Amino acid sequence: MARTKKMVVTGVTREQAEQAFAEFAAADAKVQNLTSKMDGEMTRIREKYAEQLAALNAAKDKSFDVLQAFAVENRDELFCKKKS
Repeated sequence: MARTKKMVVTGVTREQAEQAFAEFAAADAKVQNLTSKMDGEMTRIREKYAEQLAALNAAKDKSFDVLQAFAVENRDELFCKKKS
């Protein structure tokens, strides 16, 4: 990625500064609006799938406990070191 040098602006008039401030404020308001919309949509998506995710995580936890118990009970058979 090529580096770009930031341009130093000099000799700005009051009208140019006021115009730049107005553009900055408008762009900032649009950014805030879009960010708010995005947050709302993400919240709706999270809520939509929350129950499914909770059920799946509970199923994973239950299955993991069973697998862990099996591995502990059969440690010697499953994880013994064999000489070649």
